[in-house]
Amino acid sequence: MCTTSYVTGSKIGKNQPIMKKLIVLGFLFMTISYGLLTFIKPLVLFISILALSSLGTGFVLPCINSLITNAVGAQRRGFVTSLYGSVRFLGVAIGPPVFSRLMEWSKLGMFLSIASLTFVVGLLALLLIHPNKEGAK
Repeated sequence: MCTTSYVTGSKIGKNQPIMKKLIVLGFLFMTISYGLLTFIKPLVLFISILALSSLGTGFVLPCINSLITNAVGAQRRGFVTSLYGSVRFLGVAIGPPVFSRLMEWSKLGMFLSIASLTFVVGLLALLLIHPNKEGAK
C-alpha cells in the first residue's frame, strides 16, 4: 500500500481524469479482494489476496487527498486538510473495535459487507466525480 501510494501520488499530478480512473480501479480491487476473502482458507493465499486490497487502497488515498485539497481555495485548504486528516484518524481509531465486532458476528458477513460498501463507494465515485476536461483545476 505504501509503495503504491507513493508511486500513485508522484505520477498523478493534477490530472483529474486519471485520479477518477484510479479511484474506481482501487475500489474495484478492494471489492474483488474482499469478496474473494470470504472463500479463502490458506493463510498465504489469504494474505496475497489481501495485498490486492492494499494495492487498491494505495490507488485511492492519494487521489482522494489530491481531489479534496484541490477542490478548495488556498484560504480554506488548511482547514479542509486538517478535517480530512481527522476523519482518517477517526477511521483508524474506530476500525479495530468495529472489525472485532464484525468478526464475532460472522467472517462471511464481515467480508461481504465490506465488499458491498467498497462496491457502492466505487460506483458513487464513478457516477459523481466529474473531472475537468483539461485535467487540472
